[in-house]
Amino acid sequence: MTDIDRVRGFDKETGKLVHAVNLVLQRAKFLNDLVADDQSNLYVSDAAIFVDADAPPTIFKIETANKHKVSVHSSDPLMAYPNGLIIHPQTKTLLVSTWGEGRILEVIEGGKAVIFSAHESWKDLDGMDYDSAGNLYIFSFTGGSIFRISPDRSVKQIASGLATPADISVDRAANQLLIPLFNGKAATTISIIP
Repeated sequence: MTDIDRVRGFDKETGKLVHAVNLVLQRAKFLNDLVADDQSNLYVSDAAIFVDADAPPTIFKIETANKHKVSVHSSDPLMAYPNGLIIHPQTKTLLVSTWGEGRILEVIEGGKAVIFSAHESWKDLDGMDYDSAGNLYIFSFTGGSIFRISPDRSVKQIASGLATPADISVDRAANQLLIPLFNGKAATTISIIP
């Protein structure tokens, strides 16, 4: 889990802290989302813009198989306000949702960010997840809307008016979106057809 300027790992059976990776020396300001690739590397977005308007956009990489070595995976200015993270299931590249301008970016070789998808109604994007058919789901915090991006990258709005959705996860067995509500002190589900 992320904790401002640290990433902490816990034993899922006992709840005991087993790792604490300090990113203070890397000038982390507001660590936010966390995702792992199939090589056990962790990627962490620094949503520093929430606490420091001059902070550079940064995605950190933590190599868990290399003594939890920390490096900057990307600081491409196109990211501006990196927020949600996910690994693309086919290409294995890192996708980043951005706060503010509302774009999904793909981080390619050398840490360069390129536009993966954008839509005029997107703003303040956060969590993302894929269903079993390869559809990507993302929500726009502002407006409380959820969008489905098909494998051909066509976009369809599937819900709106949610009260401050805070993240998103797909329950692939039940074909449901799981959505915690930031200000609602609650969670909701939406049925999907992959």
